[in-house]
Amino acid sequence: MLLRPVLFALAVGVAVVTGEHEHSAWVGLLAFFIASGLARALRRLLRGRSRGALRALLWPAFAAGFVVLYHWAGLPAWAAVVLAFVSAGIAKNALAALFFVEFTWRRLDEWGIPGRDDVVEVRWTER
Repeated sequence: MLLRPVLFALAVGVAVVTGEHEHSAWVGLLAFFIASGLARALRRLLRGRSRGALRALLWPAFAAGFVVLYHWAGLPAWAAVVLAFVSAGIAKNALAALFFVEFTWRRLDEWGIPGRDDVVEVRWTER
């Protein structure tokens, strides 16, 4: 019950320290999201949901790796953070679709969007 606010405060602290150390608010923002993702994985692990914890660890791990890679490539801090954020999301979804079948995207017709086999009645008006 007290774990979530404590982990949030730690994530904010990590973001401030990292942003000050790197002299970039962008890097601090990414550090906050990475720390929040790690906190989410820790909470799932403490609840006994190890597969969910492993899946929750994918995005922070990919984001940290990609930001280091893009920084070494010579990109400015803001570009490295934006690209790491997007790349980590794509990599996490691709890897989760391979290893965690129960977490894959649902089909669109399960969301109520008509599929190929559905008949959609449309009212035509001529002008």
